[in-house]
Amino acid sequence: MNQKTIDLRKPRNLPALLPPQKQKEEEKQIHQPEKLSPEQKRETYAQWSAEEYRKVDYSQYWFVKIGAVATVLAILGIFAQSYFFVAFVALAFIVVVMYAKRPPQTLAFSIEKKGVRVGKKLYALADLKSFWISNTEDGESELSLETTHLLQPFVRMPLGGARREAVREALLRMLPEKEHEELFIDQIARKMGF
Repeated sequence: MNQKTIDLRKPRNLPALLPPQKQKEEEKQIHQPEKLSPEQKRETYAQWSAEEYRKVDYSQYWFVKIGAVATVLAILGIFAQSYFFVAFVALAFIVVVMYAKRPPQTLAFSIEKKGVRVGKKLYALADLKSFWISNTEDGESELSLETTHLLQPFVRMPLGGARREAVREALLRMLPEKEHEELFIDQIARKMGF
């Protein structure tokens, strides 16, 4: 039998499937986005802006407590000869301190036909299960979205100056309303001041 063997170690010049002119036209057609008017792109039901999180002025004592916890964990890691854990604790301490000192950004929120937009990120309607609007301990209203993602089951966002009923009515067009329980990690973060 006469079999052709292809040597994959040698580069081959493959012929183009289309003539060069038609190939360029095809690429242009594939990569050009559909031209839609702004009204067609986004049908917005409600929009507002708010700070991404509540600003807390941490005392020097708070930073000392966090530093003490990090030091104890680092010492335990050294005794266990787990240097990766020590590096993780040091990095986590630096990130927590930087996050605590960073001022919150003001983000634009909107409820659109395609989903809920936070800044430039769109939480697509297909990825959302339900919503709930609750009050936090300091009396601020907060929107909670239940997602289909395992690593981020809930997305929480402040309502800021938005009218709670207007946001609720806009979301009822797209999602069922269902009470969301606060996760244990969220409770810990609130107790720590995040």
